[in-house]
Amino acid sequence: MTARVVRAGHWTSSQVDSGDGAVARWAAGTLAGDRFQADALLLATLDSGARESIGFWRSSRETGFPYANPRPFPWTLSNSSTGRIAQALGIRGPTYTLVGRSEALIGALGHAMDELETRPGSRALVVALDGLGMQVSQLAAMCLSTDPASYAVGSVVACGRPDAPADPDGGTASQTLAAALDRLAGGKEALVGSDRDGWFSFTPPSEIPTLVREDGEPLVGSDDIVGV
Repeated sequence: MTARVVRAGHWTSSQVDSGDGAVARWAAGTLAGDRFQADALLLATLDSGARESIGFWRSSRETGFPYANPRPFPWTLSNSSTGRIAQALGIRGPTYTLVGRSEALIGALGHAMDELETRPGSRALVVALDGLGMQVSQLAAMCLSTDPASYAVGSVVACGRPDAPADPDGGTASQTLAAALDRLAGGKEALVGSDRDGWFSFTPPSEIPTLVREDGEPLVGSDDIVGV
């Protein structure tokens, strides 16, 4: 099955408040502001909840668990960012949180394909959210659909082992997805995966038309891959 990439982008943020709650709010606000819409959400992350969890248990050790501040506790969970994004985008369908590096992204892509096959005409949003340092976060997102009437900036399909050597893995989910989207925006094919977890091919459309809004600004086209 081939899924159409109907919207995609990636962003980085440097924040004074690098807590997981702040990162989740930034990611949710960014995706909502760029008009991402979907029926299912699949988030791949390496460290969502890790910073708040470390802080919470450090505080508990100092004060004793009965006296630990419970306020940060919801953000200690890996799926806290998933919930925040789903709430901001009004997603009421299935939500998944996969923890790991690029293998988490491969799992998210696989689940997205399953959702689209089960619910024809729906949209699945694949999000990768990771910390790149103490106060830097990276967000990458791609909305997939099988609706043939939807405008597409590219396509994604599960594929077999590539004949040519692929770039070696070594990045986080957000770095891997951002690199694939950069190649897509440049009109080049990208391969994401591994022999262990499976492979996905990202293919740009042969021709991307430019539609114009009433105010004369481009509506879709290369700029529809936002944040690149």
